[in-house]
Amino acid sequence: MPTLVEHSEHCQHNIDFLASFLLEHSNDWAITVMFYTAVHAMEAVLSLENVHCQNHQSRKSKLEKRDIDGLKETLRLYKSLERKALDSRYTNYKIFDWEVHRAYKDLLREIIGWFNTRKYGYNMQIKSCDQMDDKWLSKYRSKDPECNKCH
Repeated sequence: MPTLVEHSEHCQHNIDFLASFLLEHSNDWAITVMFYTAVHAMEAVLSLENVHCQNHQSRKSKLEKRDIDGLKETLRLYKSLERKALDSRYTNYKIFDWEVHRAYKDLLREIIGWFNTRKYGYNMQIKSCDQMDDKWLSKYRSKDPECNKCH
């Protein structure tokens, strides 16, 4: 079973991949990559207790039983990201750029930020919105009045 470091490294791998194409290609895949990045962050947490999950429901159930500071709110964000990923793949194939931006800013960055505050010995690097591609930012500054609040 993968260790904390292996899950964390794969999470970082997904973060780097996401940054390489975010809003340049497929918004549905961007949301999906965000969710699976969060999956590895949560699996890394569980791996500290040698707990590994075979499916999403099992993971959520096992996380809900943990008494870890800040996990309840992080799990709420995780579930929201899961719903967005399911919706983007199976129900609503048209995901707007602003939805991707909000999922990145309000969900994924918060989940990774929580993980990093736990001091597990692995600090994932995730770009802030202002470190992303200028084309991405210019899209949001013109379309999403909330965008400037996150920079």
